[in-house]
Amino acid sequence: MLRITTDTTRHALMLRLEGRLEGPWVAVLEECFGAALSKRRERRLCVDLNGVTFVDAQGKARLAEMHAQGAELLGGDIETKAIVAEVCAGRADNGGKASQVSNHNPANIDSEQLMNLQRLQAELHEVNCELATAARPLDRISELNEQQRQHVGDQLRAGLARWESVTQRIAQELGLDGHNGKSTEAHEGGSR
Repeated sequence: MLRITTDTTRHALMLRLEGRLEGPWVAVLEECFGAALSKRRERRLCVDLNGVTFVDAQGKARLAEMHAQGAELLGGDIETKAIVAEVCAGRADNGGKASQVSNHNPANIDSEQLMNLQRLQAELHEVNCELATAARPLDRISELNEQQRQHVGDQLRAGLARWESVTQRIAQELGLDGHNGKSTEAHEGGSR
């Protein structure tokens, strides 16, 4: 099931997706996006993927088409940022052809590659859980002493390094060699 909420401001038109973007829900998104395009005017058109729990190949292809039409894809957590990166990298790798997300056809995945991707998916989930656990003390950062803050920072840096490594291996496995797996939040985090 997919829930689509539209928020309109003077400067932006936002489609917020929650749930699974798959099967018949891709057509529903296409209808909503078409309606949003007609109401866009001079506003930014954004698609918020933070509430998405799953995107199938057809959904990723549709997101790539939306991106090609000027939609800004937004992802806040590690998994949705990975989806955005995959969709955007797939569009760039295919010379702007939105019908394919990547130059890798899922029907041609052999059993070994599928097992590698499943292992990497499990590892990425594990890293996400570790990062969430490491970030919990940030809720009470003002109560932590310098040594405790340093420990939290070290855990987060180690988790981000591991996340970058796993996402880079996923990109390599999918044949997205142009994607470096680096996250922008790692650079932003260092400047705060």
